[in-house]
Amino acid sequence: MRLAVALRAASTPARVYRLCLWADQHATPADLAGLAEIRAELPAAALDWLDRRRELLRRPAGAPAPFMRRALAAHVTLYAARGRRPRTRRLLLVFCDRAQQPGTPTPILLRHLPAEGCDALLLRDAAGIRFLRGIPGYAEDAAGLAARLTRDVAALDPAGLACLGVSAGGEPALALGQLLGAGIAVSVNGSDPALGRRRGDPAGATDGQEFARLLAARGGDAGGTRLLRLFSAERRPEREADAGLALRHPASLGLPVQGVRTHALLHALAERGELGGFLRDLLEGSLGPGPWC
Repeated sequence: MRLAVALRAASTPARVYRLCLWADQHATPADLAGLAEIRAELPAAALDWLDRRRELLRRPAGAPAPFMRRALAAHVTLYAARGRRPRTRRLLLVFCDRAQQPGTPTPILLRHLPAEGCDALLLRDAAGIRFLRGIPGYAEDAAGLAARLTRDVAALDPAGLACLGVSAGGEPALALGQLLGAGIAVSVNGSDPALGRRRGDPAGATDGQEFARLLAARGGDAGGTRLLRLFSAERRPEREADAGLALRHPASLGLPVQGVRTHALLHALAERGELGGFLRDLLEGSLGPGPWC
């Protein structure tokens, strides 16, 4: 296990931090279970991080899915179970936030997925412009991203497709979910491109309308994809961003989440013991008001 070897050899807190960050972005539950087995050999700077992750990994009942990690590109990773025929499994397409995580550390999300019948494809916004300029090394712009995902999803041949986007990945999930014909697409505290453009996008990088133009070119109809927007109802920035997404995606349904005073809504659901149920309902296409709303 290369992560374990690297952490044991880490000689500075900065090196430990970088490895823990990589693990939050890329690791599987099995990777962290391996670290737990050698906890006594790890640097002190890694122990609090590992213990907090282990607490959330222990909460779901049953064995975790045996995910294997396969990079399709530098910032695109498929997590699939070894030896399973893809066409018998559903695919969750995840558009990560600016921290390159799915709203909670990647191994936490994977641990809460159903142990049978689901693979996950995680896309990370390495350019930092909400996927409007594609993903470096994978697709050069929004149109290229739609085309590349169409090919890759077809090659995986899943039994069904669901899209989940967090923060910067919120609108891409809603837009590309429609373009890819997903059964359901969900934005969680999705950012409004119009607001993001005013708050620091690189000058001239985008006009924020790339996904809107792609949807307009196909007629603007949701095409049978259920569109949902979850947002932290008690936080003004999230309410404002959701209002913008509602205008851009009028076919979507807003679900305000009460009792969450953080932008990291999915992580809060994990801490409340509700992430597994949320993901199960999402994959089944039945997500609606529940204990999280």
